[in-house]
Amino acid sequence: SMSSKSGFAERLISKSLSATSLENWAKCPFSYFLGNILEISSVERPEEIFSISPRERGIIEHEILEKFVRKTIKDQNGVIASDNLLINDQKETLWKFAEEVFRNAESRGVTGKDLMWKIEKEDILNDLYTFIEEDIKLRKRFGTHPYKVEINFGSTTESWPEAVCELDDGTVITFRGKIDRIDSKAEGKTIFIIDYKTGSITEYLGLNKDPIDRGKFLQLPIYSLAAKAALGEGIEVKSAYWFVTSRS
Repeated sequence: SMSSKSGFAERLISKSLSATSLENWAKCPFSYFLGNILEISSVERPEEIFSISPRERGIIEHEILEKFVRKTIKDQNGVIASDNLLINDQKETLWKFAEEVFRNAESRGVTGKDLMWKIEKEDILNDLYTFIEEDIKLRKRFGTHPYKVEINFGSTTESWPEAVCELDDGTVITFRGKIDRIDSKAEGKTIFIIDYKTGSITEYLGLNKDPIDRGKFLQLPIYSLAAKAALGEGIEVKSAYWFVTSRS
């Protein structure tokens, strides 16, 4: 009805949105209604957890990568040599961060049965060790280095400004969010936005034909708007999803 459309449109412009919430609407309006309007969510009981959920596994991998890349930026200005010895040093650093994050997850009671958790930990470490090797290759290929991690926009006075999108009819929609990582070329005029994905690549295959797949994947264009608002229109912005896991 006209009233429901008006209500949804009003919601779009009444406050800053997250990319994920709008993606959820594009994927399934009813799920958006339940989660974002009625604020109904599923409840898990820790004592019934057999193995860690994909969501919790993703949180763990993101947290380890944040700590690792942040240390890379601080200690080495984003530059890692590619000989095997230094690769092994990086893997040891990542393993130390992983141990810390694993312990925190265990204390939260989200890791499931001991045997399954042991397998999951080994799987996570194998994924992230491969990440280190591929990260070095990609940064050498494109001449980039890590610049920032976990960049908030549109949320606090200390964050980047919100991302702004003006529609053809003049309607302005604003967005807030958090960017996993930004790499930069040496001269700083080109940046590479990276969004880590820890799930299957299957649902993203439609991006080969449509870069937002009918509105289902809006994070990268919204993050690009946020970066240009913060760093200036003269900055060239490239962006990509990085599928961290080897699982199909």
